[in-house]
Formats: sequence, structure tokens, C-alpha cells
Amino acid sequence: RVWRVNGSYHKEIWLSNFTEILGLTINPNKPGVLYGVGKRRGANVVFRTSTTTPETCVTITQLPKGKLGNGFGVHHESGFLYASSEGNFLPDGGSLFSIDPNTGNVTTISNRLWGADGLWIDQQRHLLYVGQVTNSKMLVWHLTLSNHSNPATSLGSMSTDGLGALAFMDDFTLGRNGSSIVAASWRKSEILEFPAYRTNKSFPLTVLVGGNSTVHPTSARWGESLDPKSSFPSSALFVTEGHAKDYL
Repeated sequence: RVWRVNGSYHKEIWLSNFTEILGLTINPNKPGVLYGVGKRRGANVVFRTSTTTPETCVTITQLPKGKLGNGFGVHHESGFLYASSEGNFLPDGGSLFSIDPNTGNVTTISNRLWGADGLWIDQQRHLLYVGQVTNSKMLVWHLTLSNHSNPATSLGSMSTDGLGALAFMDDFTLGRNGSSIVAASWRKSEILEFPAYRTNKSFPLTVLVGGNSTVHPTSARWGESLDPKSSFPSSALFVTEGHAKDYL
């Protein structure tokens, strides 16, 4: 299900006709629209829904069988959607797709990833980050603005010295200044920070949240509101947790 949560943390069901929902995103250039990826009636779908009317859902396209979308984001300037797929955690089984929300056309950017999970787009630098949960390796692409047949150019992998400490890296986000990445380490039950791609910043892997503060975190996101009195202030980091005994 998709739930809408207001400033008082009151929640209401927004979408319910799904088996799984893995990712949601909005494009500020498309007000009133919420995009998502999930499984519906046995198909791996990319969909859009209204942010004002519940239970209104339109399927944009379907991803290939066995390629359920997981990480999900939208490039604000081009409007293209991007989805990663873990591919059952098999070597070279993961994928990265680009989706044109206007036509439903799907472009396969890579079909040789390993446990492609988290995905984040640096809108200022037009960089797409994808994390491989299996080996905590971070891959980077540069997004083009007009070449729809080749929407992303690979920049290779980040220097990952020491990132093995992430231990089952799940979803992540950019730091507030854009020069770092804040990631969830599912297995270590920590939220960690490290330098972003080629920012000329150098600092050791830093634990932001650890100890008994979180258990098996699956994602970390900054709040959106500039109002410090808001329920979702930009100065606060929001963390989700998940637990699966068969992974322990």
C-alpha cells in the first residue's frame, strides 16, 4: 500500500491494489503527480498517481519479467524516470532502466549489475548513483538532457576503499551540502556518511547513527521543509527499518 502522512503524522491509504511497492518519487516540475514502481496483477509496473485524489493509478509501462524495480528516482530537468532492479541478487543479474513517462519507452542502461538496490540522483550535477547491496559498490552515471536513446553515460565506480564496512548497503541519499552520501548499512544497523563522487572532499567513513539507535535500517532521507517547526524539517534525517530473519 501507499500511505499519505500529514504534518500531524495522521496516515490514510492512498493506493492499495498492489502486491508490492518498492519506490516512489515526485518531480517538482510536474505538480500533482506521484510516480512509483511495484508489482500489480503479477506485472512489474511503473505507474503514476495523483497527489490529490486517492486510488487513481495509471500504468506507464512494464519492466521485464524478473526485473522488479527497487531503487527509483526522477531526473527533474529531463523528466526521465530511473529504476534499478536487484535481479534476485545474482551476479550480473541486476539492471538499471530509464523510462520516458510520456511514452512509456524503456531503455536498458545496464543488465550486468549485482544486487542493484539504492538509487539517487544529484540534480545539480546530473549524476545518477546506484548502490549494489551485495558488495556495497557504488556506480555512477552522468545523465544527458536531450539524447533519449542514450540517456546516461557510465562514469564507472566510485573509489570504494573502506566501503566494505557498509555491509549490505541499502538505500542512500546525498548529504545536505551535496558533497557526501548518507547510506543505510542494513547488516551493521548503522547510518554512514562518506564523500560523494569527485567532490574533492576527503574524510573517513563516519557513523552518523549507530549503537542501539536503529535496527537494520533500509533507507535514510532528509526532511523537505525549511520550517524548523515542521514535522518534516530539512535538518532532520528520517530512517526506515526492516527485518528479515532469513537474511541474518
